[in-house]
Amino acid sequence: MERPRRLSPSIHSFPNQFAASATTECARIAMSSALAGFDPGVSGSVAHGRAVLSGEVATEGERQLIERSVLRLHCVTDVIDDIVVRPPAPAADKSRASPWTTAEVVQPIIFLTSYCTLREDMLADAINDGLGVLSKELHGSAGAAEVIVFYYGWHNDAALIDIAIPAADALDRPRANILRASILPHSKRSIVPTGGVTGLRSARRQLRLKAGALITDQIFRIWQRVPLRNGALPENWLGAIVYCAV
Repeated sequence: MERPRRLSPSIHSFPNQFAASATTECARIAMSSALAGFDPGVSGSVAHGRAVLSGEVATEGERQLIERSVLRLHCVTDVIDDIVVRPPAPAADKSRASPWTTAEVVQPIIFLTSYCTLREDMLADAINDGLGVLSKELHGSAGAAEVIVFYYGWHNDAALIDIAIPAADALDRPRANILRASILPHSKRSIVPTGGVTGLRSARRQLRLKAGALITDQIFRIWQRVPLRNGALPENWLGAIVYCAV
């Protein structure tokens, strides 16, 4: 009498579509952040660690800045740069030269990220602590003249904040665990808040509505450029103009 045959167990594997989708979204957000502030005609994508850049810029210097900014992303191991440098405009059109070529717009910054409660005292403490870390990174300089504070990833009474200071060699610095480098985005819109955290929230609501209802807080950012006094925040720092970029 034959013994009944036992069926071998079958192993089924199912692709983790959610994990793949989340990874793709993170790469897209990182790319959007790296390109913020550069010529809006430049676009990029990331797949399996390879970034592909395309579009046009006004100068070779800006093309190199974009490539270095993207190469610094942790999700990028290789860059295919298909960006084209536009020919210079005729002399008669100098008044129409692209503002992206000015030093005021293409301004490298070094920054660190914190998650902070949206209370004025808590924000001030986090920013001043960040300034101490950044100043130490810049070889103990006397102190920056201004701090740029980005707000995004809002959640109830807290938000992510990027604390940044200008640094000419930011994009050429080696990678660090908590410090990153980018450029200051071009200010697409601005509004003067009423002051304090209430004004900051009001500015965010108005600018977010103008940017579009489908824009998420992960890629929608508002920021303030705050002049410092002896390397520290002045009392009325939350009254600084609020800028916006997507």
